[in-house]
Amino acid sequence: MHRHCEVDGLRRRYYVQVPAHTATDAALPLPLIVAFHGSGDHGESFINLVTQLYRADAVVVAPDGYRNVWAPAGYAHTTIEQDSAFIRAMVRQACESYPVDLKRIYLVGFSNGGGIAIYSAFHIFGAGEIPPAAGLFTVGGSARRVALAGPLNYPVPYTNIHGVTDSVVPYGGGEYVPGDMVVAVDEVVDIFRQRNGNDAPVDHMQVPGLGHYWPLGGQGEACDATSVLLDFFGIDQRCR
Repeated sequence: MHRHCEVDGLRRRYYVQVPAHTATDAALPLPLIVAFHGSGDHGESFINLVTQLYRADAVVVAPDGYRNVWAPAGYAHTTIEQDSAFIRAMVRQACESYPVDLKRIYLVGFSNGGGIAIYSAFHIFGAGEIPPAAGLFTVGGSARRVALAGPLNYPVPYTNIHGVTDSVVPYGGGEYVPGDMVVAVDEVVDIFRQRNGNDAPVDHMQVPGLGHYWPLGGQGEACDATSVLLDFFGIDQRCR
């Protein structure tokens, strides 16, 4: 189902997927997955088609980027401050509405959504009333310097999957669109390893032959990224 937040004069929307057993086990806290779609997509599609995150035994919220794009990308229609305010409002609303385990809030993103997921880990979660993220998972993520320059004063387990042949968000980084630079994947991973030290794992899957998409373990695909994600977060899979 869809829910909305009024933030900075904009009516922002997000999609929610809740396990059916939540109605009978309301006292049982569940993990919360915050899932960010790539440019041109939207939350409902990201859960149900791109990632199949409905398989997660968790509350999953998937916000819509304004006009289907997230800051801090250079082509976004909102500022990073506007998107950050929306994310905070959505997380607060979800935690008030559903039995969320505040120690198990996870961030997931693909492409442009991977960029805002990384930004969120550094700048939004673990600050103020928003709990620290318990884990971060990106596929083909486009990270900007501004995202990686935040404080991140807590260790966050991180898995990064990126295709060597990704022609949309190049593995080696560089100019994404004119004037909009993305950071090389190896540097992103190194930054997380330096920040985390020995306190949290950082895993990187460099996938030969993987282009710019979220693999689901189909014929010829190197992995099922959603199964890897759920294993990494320690979340059970369920039937829809």
